[in-house]
Amino acid sequence: MTASDDLALSVHHIGGRAGTRCYPILPIFERDVVSVLYEADKSSLGGIRAATKDLPSRTVILGDCLAGEAGPRPFYLYSNRYLSSLYPLSPAYANAFSFDAQFGWDDDPGGRSLVETLTLETITLDQVMEREASKTPAPNFLSLDTQGSELEILKGGEATVSGHVVAIMTEVEFVPIYQDQPLLGDIVGYLDGQGFELASLEIFPTAGASNRTPIGLRGKGFPQGGEALFLRRPERLTDNPNQATLLLKAAFIAFVFGFFDQTHRIMSTLPEAARALLSDPGDNDPAYVTFLRHYAEIAASYPSIHPVGYSEVFPPKASAKRFMTGMASVDHDALAGGWLDGRDQASAMADLSKLLPDDYIGIEALANQFQLADHAKQLRQNRRAQVDAVLKWLRMERTSATPGESQ
Repeated sequence: MTASDDLALSVHHIGGRAGTRCYPILPIFERDVVSVLYEADKSSLGGIRAATKDLPSRTVILGDCLAGEAGPRPFYLYSNRYLSSLYPLSPAYANAFSFDAQFGWDDDPGGRSLVETLTLETITLDQVMEREASKTPAPNFLSLDTQGSELEILKGGEATVSGHVVAIMTEVEFVPIYQDQPLLGDIVGYLDGQGFELASLEIFPTAGASNRTPIGLRGKGFPQGGEALFLRRPERLTDNPNQATLLLKAAFIAFVFGFFDQTHRIMSTLPEAARALLSDPGDNDPAYVTFLRHYAEIAASYPSIHPVGYSEVFPPKASAKRFMTGMASVDHDALAGGWLDGRDQASAMADLSKLLPDDYIGIEALANQFQLADHAKQLRQNRRAQVDAVLKWLRMERTSATPGESQ
């Protein structure tokens, strides 16, 4: 590895049969990425190379079968190769039907039929990182789609995760698709102990039931699984020797996935070593470091304006009135005084007016400049809605908005 690998954003995806990963491909930032894809089925490695050859990021492809412990394990190869796993399918799932809207077919027992049971030599993530230490940076963003074995892989990479990982995205199940597989609660409990918080949970849509219902009579299926994102608590990095770079990576990854408050929380409390990385621009800085450098400068200029609080609308002594007279009991003059909290009204209103423009401002404009258009739109939408709510409670009109294009 080179010194630049310390700042490279290392993205590892375990279960990369299709040559894809969970971390998004962002045009301006993709050159910052070292993309490491693992696939136990070596017949898929050529396809992974073909799928990733045109990416500007550096791609490493590893044909390892990861598990919780090293050693020989049965690997169950199914007709639908995407179901292949270290775990055998549960009989209830193997014999069920469900409609796949993406392809327009029923996933059926034939596709879930066992083709072959191989014996594969497994290895842990920690062992792979020890073997690859001179060539491949350890993961900062780790994603897993390994059909039931995700938790044991995480446990087999505990040292790697503790030392380097700031975000984990993993497929999870709510019911056992595979025999004896851990479920969502098991993964949440384990990662909570490792310092990770559940940030988001996408539930995969399921159409169908256990029997093959005729067309015209089908409806919703019961939820079976989804994809969960976990973000590392910043305070759990305090004693990490890589704290400075990991906090910057954590702040950027949080922004990428729309957790703007988490980005602000991290950037507002950066230790001196991390601030030094931002204050000393280099010709070869990754784009995400440049983005965060601008972020820090711009965020510092934002006025300290917040939404109205519930206790300002309904102070403790008046809270019960909400259920008797509703909003008619709100004392708007007292509310305004509470919201001002001793600030001069004219200066507070001047600060509020800075948040009125319809065009992109501040961090929104920065995101748009770096081709993060969806992020810019979401930030602007949030700002507009929250400013309008303040104006409503203060009984003020939106009169200072700057006309601009709706983008």
